[in-house]
Amino acid sequence: MVELSKPFPLVFIVGPTAVGKSELALKAAQKFSGAIVNFDSLQFFSDLNIGTAKPTVEERSALPHFLFDICSVGENYTAGDFRKAALKVIEDQEYNFPLFFVGGSGFYLQALEKGMFEVSDISPEIIEETKNEQNQKGLSYLYEMLIKQDPDYAKKIEAQDSYRIFRAITLMRQLNKSMTQINKEFQLQQQTKKLNKVIFKVGLKMDRQRLRNRVQIRTDKMLELGLIEEVEDLLKIAPVNWSPLSSVGYKEVISYLKGEYNRTQMREWIITHTMQLAKRQMTWFQRDKEVEWFESTSEALNFLGKHLTSES
Repeated sequence: MVELSKPFPLVFIVGPTAVGKSELALKAAQKFSGAIVNFDSLQFFSDLNIGTAKPTVEERSALPHFLFDICSVGENYTAGDFRKAALKVIEDQEYNFPLFFVGGSGFYLQALEKGMFEVSDISPEIIEETKNEQNQKGLSYLYEMLIKQDPDYAKKIEAQDSYRIFRAITLMRQLNKSMTQINKEFQLQQQTKKLNKVIFKVGLKMDRQRLRNRVQIRTDKMLELGLIEEVEDLLKIAPVNWSPLSSVGYKEVISYLKGEYNRTQMREWIITHTMQLAKRQMTWFQRDKEVEWFESTSEALNFLGKHLTSES
């Protein structure tokens, strides 16, 4: 067994969806007697299994996994919630295991590493008011409001990013400040909130055609495993407009069940939207100059072997 210094380093495994991050995390955790910590925003939820490509029960039973299946259908789980939970895992486990954080939700990982703007709980009245506006007038109404009130911030997020739009509107109403001003104040806080740990960042990448082939294979496998049936079961228990059901894979199946697509069209839209998601994820992660990029799992494992053991 490889001996590493304690507290163990933290490893962040990043990259686009379907590139093989989970496989790398599993092999690395096995090699270094480590544990896996989830930061995929959908794998926190129980009953979201096939459409999220969540590790199987057998894989999770082979070694310690944290922050999988910690939320029920209908609940919300924010980046702030994740930061608190992940810090607790680090506090409890950093002397027990090397922790391999794996997922595609860059915003959540950023929240852990750099912290989030501290604000008292947003009042229930503001949350309810904003929810009513979104339900009655649509997300586009909130986005237009954001453009008018803080055009510089609005340019930085997509018109479909329901989480950030809703959070921005509620934060601005709570604090009576623009998001640009809030972010400036947050940057002043970051020095005290930054995660002060030894961290290695490993990214997996591949050319677009090869990734598309993997996405096609994974999509077909999900459909064979029962993705449509999983969505049908979720629709029986999930609240209307529950945000995870608007994610890639789930939203296309819902459209299929409504008769908006035939099965072939549904499959093609899942593949197309997955590739669009992968592009956004790569754009996000490539901004981080600390990430070491590799095109194969074996290369990444070799890198980890050299650098983790050098910490001994």
